[in-house]
Amino acid sequence: MTANNQTNNQTGRLPSLQEEMGKMAEKYGFYIPPYQLNEMLRIAAKMMNVMVSGSFQPTHEECQMILAIIQNALGLGCPEFQEENEHG
Repeated sequence: MTANNQTNNQTGRLPSLQEEMGKMAEKYGFYIPPYQLNEMLRIAAKMMNVMVSGSFQPTHEECQMILAIIQNALGLGCPEFQEENEHG
């Protein structure tokens, strides 16, 4: 437990959504709400299922190649996305 969580627990209240969003955005530069994260994980699970089911059984390296192709395609549709991934 962090010092901040201990303080909130001592006062008997959890941080509000706004407080949580602010802390996460400050620490990581972005905030993904739990519901949106859940949806993102569902999409990732579907993508993984598509990659590993069927007649073609890719290796881990081939899965990485498939994901690189997807990232490349996203970069073509959104140049800002491609620039961010190239620099960071």
